[in-house]
Amino acid sequence: MFVGGVVVRVLPDCLEAVRERLQVQSGVQIASTAADGFALVLEAQSPDAQKAWHDEVSGWPGVREVQLVFQSSEVDG
Repeated sequence: MFVGGVVVRVLPDCLEAVRERLQVQSGVQIASTAADGFALVLEAQSPDAQKAWHDEVSGWPGVREVQLVFQSSEVDG
């Protein structure tokens, strides 16, 4: 499992629409909301899955920026 801290910045008039879309995304938890976006925790099965999610959300209407702040992975041991 890969866990990432993600910042999603949005246009002010799109905050609610983007929040609604984020809330139904599997593996996404909204950790904090600001006037210009969200801080998220993103869980994915692989770095490729995280990148695919990042690419998808970057193309949503009203999204200005999607930035991975940190990434970690669980290690069996």
